[in-house]
Amino acid sequence: MRLPLAGELVYNAPMPVPTIVSAIITSVIGSAGDSSIQPSQQTLQGSGMVRPFPAETRRGEMQPPVDGSVLINGQMLRLAPAAQIRTAQNFIIMPAAVQEAAYVRYITDASGAVFRVWMLTPAEASAPDPR
Repeated sequence: MRLPLAGELVYNAPMPVPTIVSAIITSVIGSAGDSSIQPSQQTLQGSGMVRPFPAETRRGEMQPPVDGSVLINGQMLRLAPAAQIRTAQNFIIMPAAVQEAAYVRYITDASGAVFRVWMLTPAEASAPDPR
């Protein structure tokens, strides 16, 4: 087996990258690093983002889920096996990630278990119920 000479390219040597490709990659990585992972409340409110809630949602104050159940408006409800909880920033989170009470909109499935939950922003919570 022959060792490569100094400066000789081998199959695992760095591949030359055109300057424009390098600039694009650097720009994309740099801009991704500059943006925050979770947008602030002001960013969402200032962006005019409106979350459309299904017509059948109900409003309530939800306590953090415990052992597959959740307390909403003083009523203990089961969480559906495929329950989905969205934060005020619209990120899907696991039920155990809810650490404090929140105003929510929610939907129950045919068995009465909580199926979908949207945690509300202060603006959404203070808006009148359309129904």
